Amino acid sequence: MLFGVPPFDAKEHDDIAKKIIEGKVVFPEDKPESPISKEAKDFILKLLEVDQEKRYSAKQALADPWIKKFTSWIHWFLFVKTLKICYVL
Repeated sequence: MLFGVPPFDAKEHDDIAKKIIEGKVVFPEDKPESPISKEAKDFILKLLEVDQEKRYSAKQALADPWIKKFTSWIHWFLFVKTLKICYVL
């Protein structure tokens, strides 16, 4: 979603499976001027961690600072949208 390409891309299913098992994630824009923040990349890597002991749980993912930054904005947006709908009614 952030990059517009799958994290494990290949033409053959076997090659995709190998990349998943190895946990080799390459971000398409690994440049200092990349519009994708380091925090976003770190979040993605924690979700795709091969070692299940180190991989984020759903609870940990929702508590990640990068996600929290957006969830508070989304809650505010939905609140304001709800107020506008109620005002129109």
